Amino acid sequence: MDAKGSLKRRQFLGKGATALGAVSLLPLLGFTEDEALQLEAKLTAPVKTIFVSESGAYAEKGVPKFVLGALRANDPEKAESDFKAYRNTHNYFTKLSYKSTDKYKGPLVNSWIQYMLNSNGNLNFRAHIIDNPQMYSGQPVLGMSKNNNPSRLKRWDEKTNIYKGLVQNWSKAPDVVVKSQSSFGPTQSFIQNFLSKTGKNIASVATHDCQLLQFADFLTGCIWGDITQTQSTVKKACINDLKSLLSVSELSSVNKSAFKVS
Repeated sequence: MDAKGSLKRRQFLGKGATALGAVSLLPLLGFTEDEALQLEAKLTAPVKTIFVSESGAYAEKGVPKFVLGALRANDPEKAESDFKAYRNTHNYFTKLSYKSTDKYKGPLVNSWIQYMLNSNGNLNFRAHIIDNPQMYSGQPVLGMSKNNNPSRLKRWDEKTNIYKGLVQNWSKAPDVVVKSQSSFGPTQSFIQNFLSKTGKNIASVATHDCQLLQFADFLTGCIWGDITQTQSTVKKACINDLKSLLSVSELSSVNKSAFKVS
């Protein structure tokens, strides 16, 4: 076996040993102590993950804006566990949702926001506000009927490009999680198209199973509610709490290290 083949074999065996927790076996497989420690650190490190949510509707008539929000967690398992602990603290176990008019969610939400702001970059949020194309908003366009809208496939392709603009700067976060739209999740063709365009893997999960996805959904919804001037008393209270914690007067152009909107 040549040197290259030998290295690949050692790496394969090393990954297996690390996965089984048998790190002490690595020196017996030809790894030096430093190599063994480096491999263990690499394979057991948290996988940085991006949790994405949408508010409004892209390319829908009568909807002038579309908001895409992304929450990046450097250690999603720890953040998820910490968020669940806050639920115990505040005795709040209902699924968090911006759309909900439950007035008791405020203390939990504020604790999650403060956690993000004090996380030293381990948890941060980015959002893009997109003006829907005029031809999709129901307004007449020169030379085009207002009913001349693109196919669903074309809309998804365009939306994927928007995702790319939001997540591509997080090069060390390989995975994107979105909420399930159906029990089947994204189609294989969409997964492959998303990977080729963004360089990210995409998976869907049920929102009630994921605190971080709920949080991303809530923050994205707050931006949508602010720019569309929601009349809901509960939603306005949540939006105002978020503004207060961020020390801003509006959410449409925030530029904080942990929270940016463009």
